[in-house]
Amino acid sequence: MLSCSELGLGHVSRLMVLGRKLEEMGKELFFFSGGEAYKLLKQAFRNVHHCMPTSWYENARGISVSASVLNILFPLPWVNPKTGRFGFKLPSGIESVHRYYDLRSRLLEINPDAIVSDGDLHALRLAIRWHYPSVYITNVIRPSYGFPP
Repeated sequence: MLSCSELGLGHVSRLMVLGRKLEEMGKELFFFSGGEAYKLLKQAFRNVHHCMPTSWYENARGISVSASVLNILFPLPWVNPKTGRFGFKLPSGIESVHRYYDLRSRLLEINPDAIVSDGDLHALRLAIRWHYPSVYITNVIRPSYGFPP
């Protein structure tokens, strides 16, 4: 089972490369994501499942930390950048609960050998909770961090 965050395209691009390699090895894969990442995965693989996207509260200047903190519990107004229409963004707490249950609803049915998560903490939490081996891919630690050779 492979799951990735839909924020940006870095997560999905890494997961697609890994997915191709695993398919070449004959592995059966199940992908999970939302937003644009879901669309890209759907074009490239079979067994792709949609799950609720989660996101920060952003405006034209980038991520608004104070609004994102408020948005954990409360819906906030926003303008959809694709349609230009006014609406309300769901609280990220609700998005997280929906995403967790979207993933969990398929987990026991799939019964994967392992869970690979690129930026999706919900999948990592499921792996820990249900005792599946897991790998978490992140880009938080930069190459210049200073690891010894």
